[in-house]
Amino acid sequence: MNKTTRPIEDNEYDAIIETIRDGFAFRGISHKPNPRIAMALQLERNLGLRISDVLRLTLDSFVRVGDKYRINIYEKKTGKYRDYNAEVVRRLLQHSSIVTTQRYIGVDNKEIEDTLLRTVKIC
Repeated sequence: MNKTTRPIEDNEYDAIIETIRDGFAFRGISHKPNPRIAMALQLERNLGLRISDVLRLTLDSFVRVGDKYRINIYEKKTGKYRDYNAEVVRRLLQHSSIVTTQRYIGVDNKEIEDTLLRTVKIC
């Protein structure tokens, strides 16, 4: 039997994370909230990481650069260090400056920082 899959929608992913974070009952069995798993899924979603890489994150993975933070991670599958947010898009679009990419995609440093802070605050 051939089975097909489809990517889940944003609202479906939000519902999964909320259900795990808040706990649920199914067929008369209560399942306790699990904020750690919810946070791992949120990181996986927001940062585009594989779950195996999320599980290997430590406090040392969050590196302060001036008054900002970045994530320093070595991807298990690719064996490479990963750059985040607009930097990946900059490389794909072959822009010489991250400022050009941020203007192009409509994202500024403040939005990137806010997203990272929201992601980290979930724990």
